[in-house]
Amino acid sequence: MELKDLILETINELSHPSFTQDSQAKPLELAETFHTFDSSPTPIAENSTTEMPHSTHKSAESLKEECEFLEGLQERLLVLFEGLKAEHNQNIESTLRITTHFLEHQLNVIQERLELLKK
Repeated sequence: MELKDLILETINELSHPSFTQDSQAKPLELAETFHTFDSSPTPIAENSTTEMPHSTHKSAESLKEECEFLEGLQERLLVLFEGLKAEHNQNIESTLRITTHFLEHQLNVIQERLELLKK
């Protein structure tokens, strides 16, 4: 199951009127799922003293990886906003809690990637 499908399914469950406090385990699993997808960013080459063609290849590869990362982040944020715009948000507190956890996680992932790029 794709990440987008998992997010949409969770949003649909939250917006469904039969959502109760007993189903709080599902959002926590979703937050853990986000963590497993992005917890290990691809390492960037630390040694930049290699020959020119090799470093050009590495920088092109790094650029491609960053583009993929940003496209994935963009897709997840679009799904998040679609869910927040849903008309049937019955349990807004849990929706905001899940959203807050997701955004905190994404900020941590971005911070880790920035630290790797600075090295």
